[in-house]
Amino acid sequence: MTPRLASYVIALVLVSAEALLRAWRLQWLTPAERRPAFWRAFTANAYGDAVSIVTPARLGGDPARFVTLTRSGTDCATALVALGAEQATDWLVWGASGLALLAAFGAEGLHGLAGIGRRIAGIHFLPWLLLVAALLVAGGVAAHIYRRRHPGVLHQSLRRALAATRALPPRSLVIATALSLLCTALRVAVLPVLLLPYHPHGDLGAVLLGSFGLVYGQLFLPTPAGVGGVELGFVAGFAGSLSAGQVAGLLVAWRALTTGFDAALGGALFVASWWQAKFRR
Repeated sequence: MTPRLASYVIALVLVSAEALLRAWRLQWLTPAERRPAFWRAFTANAYGDAVSIVTPARLGGDPARFVTLTRSGTDCATALVALGAEQATDWLVWGASGLALLAAFGAEGLHGLAGIGRRIAGIHFLPWLLLVAALLVAGGVAAHIYRRRHPGVLHQSLRRALAATRALPPRSLVIATALSLLCTALRVAVLPVLLLPYHPHGDLGAVLLGSFGLVYGQLFLPTPAGVGGVELGFVAGFAGSLSAGQVAGLLVAWRALTTGFDAALGGALFVASWWQAKFRR
């Protein structure tokens, strides 16, 4: 097995393990007597991931999971508490992880950001900047329209999510928080693993910071899956250390595993469920 193929396999194991752990976490965030089956939790997450990828600002993800959970037998109140508590634990873990990475590798991160800024300021990046600006504006408009047409019950404030979190037993919160931390680490580790065959002696701190920013920075972008802004940051971040072909290959592999995998999994489960329901008629 070549080093590049080995990195793909390891990265696939990482994203697969994360998907399994997130289903387990969703179970822990529901009371034992109303806990959904593992497969139901896994399917709900897969549907939510697939929908969030194609909706502006990931707005469709939680409503899709809510509908899947309630249609599979989970009552509305339980689903709301579980998804709200998950949102709170996720944001707390992401914030703490970001601060920890900045404290550990802040100097490398600032140096890397300066280099990215210099590259983006170059005239050859102007078309990219204009395209990304247009995509962000279009995504913002689409997100605004989506919110008005689908206000939903799950676009909760952090205050409501924290209130849902306080309603859960301490043991469940501790386990869910630990699982959130592990899921974050697995997702952030995908880029360093994929980069290893290209750049085996790279700066691990800068790569971890960059990976964290690429994965979770798209949460703040209005375009579906952060398209445009993520690609710009990716290309600008590696333009100085990898060839154009290597950057393109790395970007495609990273996107396929961190975005395409989720979309494909959710789509495949939806088709399988639809086919099964059709066959039973």
